[in-house]
Amino acid sequence: MKTIILPVLATVFAPLVLARINEIPDISSQALKQAVARRQATLLDISGPADFKAGHIPGAIDFVREKDNLEAYLPADPNRLIVVYCHHEACPDYTTAAAAAVDLGHTHVEFYQPGLTGWMKAGGLVEKGEGPEPR
Repeated sequence: MKTIILPVLATVFAPLVLARINEIPDISSQALKQAVARRQATLLDISGPADFKAGHIPGAIDFVREKDNLEAYLPADPNRLIVVYCHHEACPDYTTAAAAAVDLGHTHVEFYQPGLTGWMKAGGLVEKGEGPEPR
């Protein structure tokens, strides 16, 4: 029975999850700079541990390292801004982190399409190291 139900559920719910991810809006460099300066956003960097340690947007979380414990890093308020970004521009892998936040009930998830390289070109500061502890 499980072998029949699981594929049916996946067929029904997969398009719903993909539709939600396709609705993730982009955030501009200016809006992100303001949110970072005001500490109004939680940032998910999906570059991976080595790139993350070498440099990330201040306050960002290493999604690849912390994805199994992500809920401990995300804000308690599901309406608070979460921004997902990659190291380089236009990285398609952001959908994994965006979907994880949405699946945990977060409703305000945005994508910073220029990535870390765009952040630096826009004059944004970069920090190095492990990143923050869970809340």
